Amino acid sequence: MNPRRQIIAPFVGEFGWEVMNWQARLRWMIERRSAERVVIVAPPDRRSFFFDLLSKDNRIAFCPCRTPEMPGHASEDYRVDDNGYRVDRDQVRQLLIQFTRAACRQNGLPIDDAEIVTPPLDGTVFPTRAAYQSFVSLRRDVPINNDVLLIPRKRAVAMERNQPQDWWDSLTAHLADNGLKVAVMQPRLDLAIDQLSSSRLAVGASTGGLHLASLCECPHYVWGPGENERWTAQRISNRQRYETVWNPLGTASRYDALGWQPDVATVAAGVLTTLDKLAKPASVTAPVGRWRWRARRMLAKAIEPAPHELPLPWRVREYARMHLI
Repeated sequence: MNPRRQIIAPFVGEFGWEVMNWQARLRWMIERRSAERVVIVAPPDRRSFFFDLLSKDNRIAFCPCRTPEMPGHASEDYRVDDNGYRVDRDQVRQLLIQFTRAACRQNGLPIDDAEIVTPPLDGTVFPTRAAYQSFVSLRRDVPINNDVLLIPRKRAVAMERNQPQDWWDSLTAHLADNGLKVAVMQPRLDLAIDQLSSSRLAVGASTGGLHLASLCECPHYVWGPGENERWTAQRISNRQRYETVWNPLGTASRYDALGWQPDVATVAAGVLTTLDKLAKPASVTAPVGRWRWRARRMLAKAIEPAPHELPLPWRVREYARMHLI
């Protein structure tokens, strides 16, 4: 095996984790390691994640592949079975390596002496600071075309958190009655980036597409569980994920603790309020700068990696986590 040649395997976990906990980590690794050749194996639309690397670094190549078929369902950066138990990590890793080798052979790429790099597959959380991940804005310079971009949650895991289609149809009607132009996000990454870049506000229950909105510098309105539920090894609330900790560019965001099944009227009212306070103006393409969100993001960076290690009393640390970030 020659560590100076690396092949990056596709990501098989949740899309939100790919956005905030892998693609930027991968860019960080490529920028800091001395591999003579790096091949990124991923579905064709994932090229949009690495446009900056592919355009400026001739060491980097992209190998398009179909979406890998893996056991179970995506959860964080790993897989779970129908009962919510983790699929064996080594099993997933070996299947992923086999898939990656086959994809390279199909595209005529030599693989025998290369190191194949897979995601951790164990729920490892990388801070979004520059010391751990290298984020770039995915926003494209396109005219504003929509007032509201809806991002429905359609995951097979925890389906009780999804809203049925008639719920979304009703929300669309409510917003349209207020004179708003409404669209629904496309599943293909490159098309979704175009839509987010050309929308004033992205809207939806907590799901990966809202994290993508953050990197497209599209203000977003998100709902989900309250502060009592904590996520990842960092023990952060869902609000913190969207507003500060998983918001490396400081994009304007408003999180409402409405639970997973709010009524349409409540969400519609929240959308109208957020449009008024945070959304991009209808006539400009530049991202909206909101000092409040950027300042809170800067504070989040200070305590994001290991808040328990800060030389402050725990009451001060908890107050900062609950009220300042």
